[in-house]
Amino acid sequence: MHAVLTALGDRPAPPLAVLPAGSTNMTAHDLRCGGRLSRRRRALLALRDLPLETWPTLSRAPLALRCPNGRELRGFFFGMGMILRGIEYWHASLRHGGGAGEWAAGAALLRVALGMLRREAPFDTPVQLPAVLDGDPLSPAPKSLFLASTMQRLFLGMTPFWGQEAGPLACTWLSDRPQGLGWRLPALLSGRARFLPPAAGFFSRRGETLSLTVEEPWVIDGEAYTDEGTLTLRAALPRTFVALAGPAPGAKGAR
Repeated sequence: MHAVLTALGDRPAPPLAVLPAGSTNMTAHDLRCGGRLSRRRRALLALRDLPLETWPTLSRAPLALRCPNGRELRGFFFGMGMILRGIEYWHASLRHGGGAGEWAAGAALLRVALGMLRREAPFDTPVQLPAVLDGDPLSPAPKSLFLASTMQRLFLGMTPFWGQEAGPLACTWLSDRPQGLGWRLPALLSGRARFLPPAAGFFSRRGETLSLTVEEPWVIDGEAYTDEGTLTLRAALPRTFVALAGPAPGAKGAR
């Protein structure tokens, strides 16, 4: 999906359907296309001869990321720090584990969190990440985690966003060695703000445009890139997606 959206850019396209044939299928789940591949394939084929207006669809704005060299990427999820460490650990230790899917990604996340608590390298290595959100500079302090997304939920139903500002771009970050990460982790994964005070190193905001100055690899939709310099993130134009796990074609409220 990352590659298709990047190739399309802002050009118009018919409704896009996502088949859950990946490892974690985070995008597919968020776009109501998660579950068994065989079921979603049958649901897609069942739409072939039906009028387009009867298809169950939803509208969602992908993330648009401009690299220092001017090229633009599209996806739904950007991450650095703890996110990158988790992906690296998954590739090294879990990707051949028999198709555990989202649970393998969850195991990778827990392993990174444990490494941070134990102060084990490379899991507790923070990133220097000067950032500006809608013209407002964020704290220049090192960050152990930074993520930005236009998704409504991440893998395993996680919603680590609690910013109350307007804007389609949800950003969450942690300071280096945030206080009480162990007992606050469930609250972080569900975005329960009352347990996540900034004084303890937990932050979440929403906005329109984010600028980041990066000096190490970062990921978008699980793909790692090494472009260094200033990245600019915003919500792209909304696209229409086929909700293969949504209401049946023609059902009330299918759109």
